[in-house]
Amino acid sequence: MLQTTRSFLTQSMIALSTLLALPAASQTLNESNKLTPFDSAAGDRFGRSIAIDNGVVAVGAYQNDSKSNGSGSVYLFDASSGAQLFELLQSDGAANDRFGRSIAMADGIVVVGASGHEDNGSRSGSAYLFDVSTGAQIAELLPNDGEASDSFGTSIAIDNGIIAVGAAGDDDNGDLSGSAYLFDASTGAQLFKLLPNDGAEMDYFGFSIAIDNGIVAVGASWDDDNGTDSGSVYLFDVSTGVQIAKLLPNDGEMEDYFGRSIAISNGVIAVGAPFDSNGNGDQSGSVYLFDASTGGQIDKLLATDGETSVLFGVSVAIDSGIVAAGVIFDNDNGFSSGSAYIFDVFTGNQIAKLLSSDGQSDDRFGNAIAIENGVIAAGAPFSFDAVSSLGSAYIFDSRPAIAESLKITASDGELNDLFGNSIAIDNATIAVGASNDNDNGDNSGSAYLFDAFTGGELVKLLASDGAANDLFGRSIAIDNAIVAVGASGDDDNGNNSGSAYLFDASNGGELVKLLPSDGAQGDQFGISIAIDSGVAAVGAWRDDDNGSNSGSVYLFDASGTQLFKLFPSDGSPNDSFGTSVAIDNGVVAVGNIFDDDNGIDSGSVYLFDAFTGTEITKLLPSDGAPGDQFGISIAINNGIVVVGAHRNDDNGTDSGSAYLFDASTGNQIAKLLPSAGSDLDLFGFSVAIDNGLVAVGEYHDSFQGTDSGSAYLFDASTGTYIDKLLPSDGAVGDQFGYSIAISNGIVAAGAWHDQDNGNNSGSIYVFDTAPAPTCPADLTADGQLDFFDISAFLTLFSSGDLAADFTNDAQLDFFDISAFLTAFSAGCP
Repeated sequence: MLQTTRSFLTQSMIALSTLLALPAASQTLNESNKLTPFDSAAGDRFGRSIAIDNGVVAVGAYQNDSKSNGSGSVYLFDASSGAQLFELLQSDGAANDRFGRSIAMADGIVVVGASGHEDNGSRSGSAYLFDVSTGAQIAELLPNDGEASDSFGTSIAIDNGIIAVGAAGDDDNGDLSGSAYLFDASTGAQLFKLLPNDGAEMDYFGFSIAIDNGIVAVGASWDDDNGTDSGSVYLFDVSTGVQIAKLLPNDGEMEDYFGRSIAISNGVIAVGAPFDSNGNGDQSGSVYLFDASTGGQIDKLLATDGETSVLFGVSVAIDSGIVAAGVIFDNDNGFSSGSAYIFDVFTGNQIAKLLSSDGQSDDRFGNAIAIENGVIAAGAPFSFDAVSSLGSAYIFDSRPAIAESLKITASDGELNDLFGNSIAIDNATIAVGASNDNDNGDNSGSAYLFDAFTGGELVKLLASDGAANDLFGRSIAIDNAIVAVGASGDDDNGNNSGSAYLFDASNGGELVKLLPSDGAQGDQFGISIAIDSGVAAVGAWRDDDNGSNSGSVYLFDASGTQLFKLFPSDGSPNDSFGTSVAIDNGVVAVGNIFDDDNGIDSGSVYLFDAFTGTEITKLLPSDGAPGDQFGISIAINNGIVVVGAHRNDDNGTDSGSAYLFDASTGNQIAKLLPSAGSDLDLFGFSVAIDNGLVAVGEYHDSFQGTDSGSAYLFDASTGTYIDKLLPSDGAVGDQFGYSIAISNGIVAAGAWHDQDNGNNSGSIYVFDTAPAPTCPADLTADGQLDFFDISAFLTLFSSGDLAADFTNDAQLDFFDISAFLTAFSAGCP
């Protein structure tokens, strides 16, 4: 095998001069895969419909002849590798069924529309359910009152165990007025039939459909409210089948066909009006955004380079703050080659334009589109090979540019350990708390040290006198080989009085236990902790010196001697001073989340001199408001303080924000907001800063599923957004970003509810923000590419050295050769 590989490499190098003449591809988003089925044939219309869920892409080929002429089929692919998994065929498929005309997928179920099937008469239609993991058919859905020409299955949607099916040819409100149905996905039972209050003939209600979070949106793109065939969309309550609202655009006109496509996610509805002429010219098209709760129009999206007759919005998709819109008659890759555009839901800004790498005339790329967790799938049902129209689909990855380098779990992790509830990093050592670990009794807690570059576990830390419910590891900090660990549930000074410990990071030895001189029951000393230059700051947010739960912070030296006790000059009951704490270069920052200066529970932060215990200043945001809880998290480095306010409402209720302040003046520098924030994201619950880089956790973000979590990076000097961090295997409920830390460009983020070692066992992820080599093929590091680099690669590859692993998959194979050739061809900047 090695000899064969060498031979291939030699031949590849001989051909290198030819490759060097080819222009390097340039796309805003990376096209990761092109999908074509094993048995593709002319006229299949593969790519006419598309769906993506949990890393699986379903692509319809409704004119496929696998069962009979035009019976149709659906194919499942792995989104990451592009590998074909299954071909789905209905058990009773027949000619002209148009099986695959519509597709939806969720929770391990694929629902496929076959609008030409004839169980209830010619073109009455049906829908089928399949198991994603096996490809097996589960059930067939038929409406209770189906009739000929209903075209049941024209459109399909599924969410939270409810399936919505459009029947655009139904006649209840007149010829081709249309209807829609709701079914229980687990039983197949029909729940409701949906009809608009003002339905009329030729409305084609049900031509498009979407469902999310208890709301069904149904398109009637031939409705006439704004003129003949202007179009409309209706909203229904899933639980009752009752119509909630009717959506119409502010500038709707005849023949806009508003509602030709629909998508809904997180309370925002995207509606395509592909024949709209109010923007980029006659039939240029547009997409409208509406608030699902109010029915109010939020925005109108237009392509920055839109043209007449391209039909922007013929397909739409929306997920986690991103809207995608297909444009089938765009001409960038040839006449009617097609394209797609990506927009930010919250700003309406165009993010990118998608083009297939091999696009050509009449492909109609963008005829169907789907999004999941930043992965975009687009169909081109008329794409050609050398001789005929086969259809194809393409996968694009819009996920962050900064890649995860490691995932770390505890070697002895167990159910409910909450590993990653706290995290700190210094000098390539990552310290991680697991406050509910049970080594010293239920919820006694533990902490771990890891190598930041290898992920190797160095030592596990346990308190010498640990006991049940101590919550050792509730907070953690590390500096200059000293690890500080808070145990807020310890009982030395009374129930939940709390304690903290210092350890030697080099060997895990316990150095000293910290206890306040006046500790008392319920103080929860150790709820927060920080250490710098041998001074440890420990928060006791339930201390009562300024009234019940007013809070305090204690400073200790490395020997365990208490130096100062800190109180705010204007402390009050229930302020919870000490909720968070940070220390750097002689300045201590303390969070006071329930302070009321900007309204009830608006929050504040105080700065103190670590050497004298003197209060320096009080930080308040310029736009603080009741309930913001400014100060829930704090970090300080090189004179800049970053403060989280996770209950701020700028992007929706409790969406969250963070602020930057100058530590020397107390002046606000910037306010940080995520690129795609929404209700209950809690952006700012965790913050970190180091060497000009700010990291902010958003552990209730739902980009990879409900409460999967995310984190953002910003420039500390300007507040400029840099990137969004996501774990490679993020999932529902992981709460990635609950904790976060940075040191020397290494970012570590905790996902305390990850399930690798059992439910809520927890994990952490490590990201290296250092820029990749600008010229990776320059293996001799002489600033130029030549024979010597080729020779170096041959030597590395032949010896099995992973320095030749250009695909970063920890193995050497043909793909590394190809990647090296690509890098070599691209040249040095």
